[in-house]
Amino acid sequence: MADFDKAIALDEKYAWAIRSREQVHLSLKRYEDALSDFSHAIELDPKNDWVFYLRGLLYLVRDEAEKSTDDFAQAIQLAEREAQQHPNDWQNRLNLALYLLATGQSEAAQAHYAAAIDASISVYLLQPAIDDLDDFLQVIPDQPQALQMRAILAEHVLAIQ
Repeated sequence: MADFDKAIALDEKYAWAIRSREQVHLSLKRYEDALSDFSHAIELDPKNDWVFYLRGLLYLVRDEAEKSTDDFAQAIQLAEREAQQHPNDWQNRLNLALYLLATGQSEAAQAHYAAAIDASISVYLLQPAIDDLDDFLQVIPDQPQALQMRAILAEHVLAIQ
């Protein structure tokens, strides 16, 4: 955290450091600090779907459903636009699947996860997707579709290793 603070003190527009620090705040349950960083990161890069997704999760934790819905919708819109322009950007497609899952669109999410498996993408892309599902499940424990998608991806990773 101290390193991120120093980097941001040197350059208050260092988006990567801000995004990293906000994730640390979120994991430490320092929600006010995380919210401030998320909002600042969105000001710096309003086309970053991941930050909208993370802020949406934070709003879920804070029981601010309407705000989370708005942020998830923005994340989905940005990721879908990217998917249209770059359909083989699997990192984006896996993120989009997660955003869809967060909004209860499990069939659409499952289609993206299945497409990734069918395309035989590498473990180096699938493992972070599993980690992202683990993080999601920390916020929304026992979400059946997230648990199912995580199990499918983990099984596929084991099969290709």
